[in-house]
Amino acid sequence: MNIEHSQNIVTGDVNAAGNVIVGNGNIIVNLKEAAQYKDLQNKLEDLKGRFNKALANSIKYPDDEGFKEEMYTVSTEQNKIIEQIEALKKAVIKLAEDFSGISVNSERLKIAKAYFENGEFDKARAVLDAETMTNELNALKEEQEQLKGKLALNQQSLKEKSNEFLILARLTSIDFTKTDRVETTRNYFEKSVSANAGTENILAYIYFLKENNQFIKAYDVLPQLEILLQQEETKNNRAYTINTIDFWNLKGFLLEQQDKYADAIGSYKEALTLYRNTSAKMDAGSKILLMKILNNIASLLFKVKEYDLALEFTEECVQEYKAVLNPGMELKAEYGRALQIAATVNAKIWKIYQTGNSLKSRLDASNCNIESIAQFKESISIFREICDKHPEKYLAAYVACLVDEAKWIREQSDMNKEGAADIEKTYAKAVEVCETHSRNNPELFFPVLATVKVLFAGFLKRCYNAVKELKKNPEFSKEIGDVIDNMAKYMVDFGKGAYEIAEILYENQGRPYLPILAACQSNLGFAYLSLNNQHTALDYLLSAQKSYDTLTSDTPYIYLEESIKTTEAIGYLYLEQKNIERAENAFLKLDNDLLVLIANKHLEYFNDMVSNLYILSNVFKNNFPNREKSLHYANEVLQQIEVFEGVAGERFIQTKQKINEIISYWQKERGFFAKLKQAFS
Repeated sequence: MNIEHSQNIVTGDVNAAGNVIVGNGNIIVNLKEAAQYKDLQNKLEDLKGRFNKALANSIKYPDDEGFKEEMYTVSTEQNKIIEQIEALKKAVIKLAEDFSGISVNSERLKIAKAYFENGEFDKARAVLDAETMTNELNALKEEQEQLKGKLALNQQSLKEKSNEFLILARLTSIDFTKTDRVETTRNYFEKSVSANAGTENILAYIYFLKENNQFIKAYDVLPQLEILLQQEETKNNRAYTINTIDFWNLKGFLLEQQDKYADAIGSYKEALTLYRNTSAKMDAGSKILLMKILNNIASLLFKVKEYDLALEFTEECVQEYKAVLNPGMELKAEYGRALQIAATVNAKIWKIYQTGNSLKSRLDASNCNIESIAQFKESISIFREICDKHPEKYLAAYVACLVDEAKWIREQSDMNKEGAADIEKTYAKAVEVCETHSRNNPELFFPVLATVKVLFAGFLKRCYNAVKELKKNPEFSKEIGDVIDNMAKYMVDFGKGAYEIAEILYENQGRPYLPILAACQSNLGFAYLSLNNQHTALDYLLSAQKSYDTLTSDTPYIYLEESIKTTEAIGYLYLEQKNIERAENAFLKLDNDLLVLIANKHLEYFNDMVSNLYILSNVFKNNFPNREKSLHYANEVLQQIEVFEGVAGERFIQTKQKINEIISYWQKERGFFAKLKQAFS
């Protein structure tokens, strides 16, 4: 689940006439007269004409697929232009707010502002010449050291230069033609901060880094913001309060990316406490701050497996939403996110309750499943609605919605052909959205694309395992065999694509992307296992285990649920290679990991632990005869069943019988006939 934060509340808007309105109603610029806006609108009109022409031809010549392909191509281009128009509107509003909020005293800023108000954004960028300004900045810094007597004037000039670079950073962030847009924008933000570090430009810089998945760099900038907020503490006004809440909420998110969960929870709760203590200063528009904090806490509590507490925070978020009259789009999005988190939590609780033997457990499981389904349906409906209206703003949420929809269909359809087709269609749509937008914004969409591809590959693997045996049936046509082969190819291709992206992300950004790298390694291991390529499968699974070991070294049980399947597969592969020593070590590691999960109240893994020990006992009876080890593991099974008798109940009678059969076998081996057999042999 993605964690979102609240930036300073936007006070600008674009009215129907295209005027950008800021603050008390001042008109800053008529956007519709801007050359860049006109150019985009003209392109849109041209595309509309092409689309209508293709549509007319498609109706006239329905059998000609070329016109349908033309319609699809034009529609894709139209969506891209629409997204750029919406991004332009948002950026121009922010620029207008920046111009309204800063002192425009330098001649260069005055000229840039004049060009901006005339809609000549290219000329505004040109006036703010980075090379010239950099030289001036460097000169001013030298002057600061050399001319102590002119310090006040120098500081004012640095502030002006800081503002210039802040505006240039904003302008560059919407220059979609630049292939190094993110790096260049970051450079301008850094120059702004280096010239004059203020709360606004540092906070804007941190958010820019966060929104482009530069988590470690963003965290490194946080101390500068904290120092400035401490210096401003005496102001204690609404702006200071909102900035401070932003700081704690953002710090919680960045700590969470480093798996520092206890510290992250502390930061989130600091933000929540501050909001509640200063709620009298907050207006209705600030409610979004509260809802985002509540959802952040709930999402993290789910990650650390505190399911009941997570539901408490999502419920509070839902109640806050229902108390608002005529809620806006942002509030609705957070409401949808609260439902999304609650649905995921209830789905997990449903699986846990299913392991119980009592009637109450089965009823609780049924209730959680019903509630989870209803919450998933409503959250999917909400995100579809808001993404239809604002696709550029809620695109990441839309992709998450598609993924959740695919998971929900999979859980409810029993994987019939209709359900499988719907899942494939949904994942394909998510991949298409991510690939389209990753071209212009790779920093934001590459992580999402990797996640979607690895989930899609996992789904294809499940389908392939279900149908691969059909190829051996002579009654099925070669065409069906080709379909199965293509499924295997796409399973590997998507898995490799996800792995390559995750590897690049981890190499460049470090720890925050290790979980997705581990998932990609594990997925490829299981994909090759499905193809009976055991050597390659083992290589990827061992890499995944190494990644998971690194993750669990800091957070002992958070990633164990993901890693135990990998460890189990490694054990079986070593058995296939007849490497009993490594196989035994793998199963013993699995046993230890399962015990950790059970100790943390995950009793649903008790059956897996018992089965794991039974496998070891049976292997040392049949495959690699060793009476001492076989009996050792058999007795461990009996002890565990006795310890957890209340959990085990009738379900483990069969396992207990099998274990007793193993014990009986070894007792017979010590009898007279066994000795006689040994003497003859």
